[in-house]
Amino acid sequence: MRRVELDFWNPGSLLKGISQVYKVSETSIIQLMTEFGNQQDFLSAFFERYNIYPDVHSLDGVFVKCKLIGKYPDKKLLETMGLMSLKELLKREESFLVRFLKGEGIHIDIDKLTFQLHEKVIKIDSTSNLGNKLCHDNGEIEAFYYAASENDMIDYSVVKQYPEILYTIDSFVRKNFGEHSCLGNKWSELVTGFDMISFYVNLNDITYINGYSEEWREVSPYEEFYKGIYPYTDSYPKLLYMNLWLLNIGMECLRGELYSEFCLGIRNDVMIPYKELQITHYEK
Repeated sequence: MRRVELDFWNPGSLLKGISQVYKVSETSIIQLMTEFGNQQDFLSAFFERYNIYPDVHSLDGVFVKCKLIGKYPDKKLLETMGLMSLKELLKREESFLVRFLKGEGIHIDIDKLTFQLHEKVIKIDSTSNLGNKLCHDNGEIEAFYYAASENDMIDYSVVKQYPEILYTIDSFVRKNFGEHSCLGNKWSELVTGFDMISFYVNLNDITYINGYSEEWREVSPYEEFYKGIYPYTDSYPKLLYMNLWLLNIGMECLRGELYSEFCLGIRNDVMIPYKELQITHYEK
């Protein structure tokens, strides 16, 4: 089974990856980019010259490099089980997050969707900020697949100080129990510095990806290059949109036209093995 890696932080590696995905030489891609500055013209020529059908062209075995920032007072579970979602962490008694919350008198039951502070137990409203994190966002891993600079990732939210979920729990406790738990501050004092974790994720394992759009007007200009026939705009396959995402964002990156952060979400049943993680510690 093939494995193609896309690294949006490394233009040379990204070009190589796109070349492998579509079986078009790197030189040919560069020449086409030079010939057609307009993206729609570029894509039309790309599909026509190299007989690529964007609605059926497989992206199986394609992996995207991701990075995230975290502060880990205890890496034992990370080292044994790998990187896992918030939901999985909250289900495991051995996770440091669960042990930390337990020390503060807090227990979150993911299955029953209840929150316990000392002896008091309440239902977590799915419309609350905490409920939204656990239900709507599904407690999944979120990571950057591109950022203009490392500082954009490091300074994002509170992640270099403590997990974002602790900020949400602090707010939940204040609103529902009238107490100030200060969980974030307590976590931040447990260890100095923070980690940047890099890894690759299979495109088939993502739930969302910034830059991706299912706006039919963005794909309709390429109808003549479809393999299939789609009588309705809502019948376009997801693969069509994914191929256009890759080629649109990929070309923008190669042209040096990406200026902000781009993130993706990973299915919460996916665990990234520790051996596949590259961890860099920052003492800041």
